Amino acid sequence: MGCKRAKNKKDKEQIKNISKSDEFQLSLLNLQVKIILIYMISNIFLFGGTLQSINISCNKKASDSNPNILLIEGQYLALIASILISYVDFSRYNELNERYKKGEINKSLEPEALIRQASILTIILYELNVVVFVEIYKVSFVIDSSKCDKKPIDRLYLQATCFIMRFYGDYFLLSATLKSINLIKSKYDKRIDKIENPDVDAVIAAEIYVIQRGVLYDISCNELEDLMNSSDEFEKELLLLPKQILVVANIFGVVANIISLIGFIKLYNRNSNEPIFGR
Repeated sequence: MGCKRAKNKKDKEQIKNISKSDEFQLSLLNLQVKIILIYMISNIFLFGGTLQSINISCNKKASDSNPNILLIEGQYLALIASILISYVDFSRYNELNERYKKGEINKSLEPEALIRQASILTIILYELNVVVFVEIYKVSFVIDSSKCDKKPIDRLYLQATCFIMRFYGDYFLLSATLKSINLIKSKYDKRIDKIENPDVDAVIAAEIYVIQRGVLYDISCNELEDLMNSSDEFEKELLLLPKQILVVANIFGVVANIISLIGFIKLYNRNSNEPIFGR
């Protein structure tokens, strides 16, 4: 009994009381973990919808369900996650800004400001994507836009690859977030001796996001070009606006991911081994 009390006393000595600032950061990081999981589920939906599209393109009998349903659900989940991650980014920036005004910190808040700006553009991206795929879903009841041609099939496979890449990007961001949580806890718990810098994983994730969004932008441009050159005027009339909006959405996405990458690189260059917020 005496040994147990001594052990509990030793543990209490190793764990300090957490500050309000770090407690707030931990609450945001724990929320961010859940948000990233929503993003990952979204990727699964989008990947599944793309595989369904590939399956029915050359096998019309396999069309038991409309793949656009999964694509719409995936975009809605991504939109919800983007709104939530924007809340995290703005909350983090506002908290740091208040501490900066009080003189508690003297570092530049430019990285956090960039990541915050990127989150707004990401919301616009997924809002437009939802509009596009809802419209394409409606059009699918009027015309069959799936084609058993090599070019569209190759694009669908490339699109599926992009969603796999994004899943890996989210994995690295999840790793960075968990390391961020551990980093803050290590300040108060001496039993945590393995402290890893989350910045590297965050930069890798941001690089993956830029690459996959750039590929999706290229795919959307090629699809729009093919539609413009199509001889089917009815299909062109129904799909022209959604395809144009999709290109614009991906432009927002590319810009958002580049800004976010710059923000994470600036965090890395600051080299202060600090927690990662945002996406």
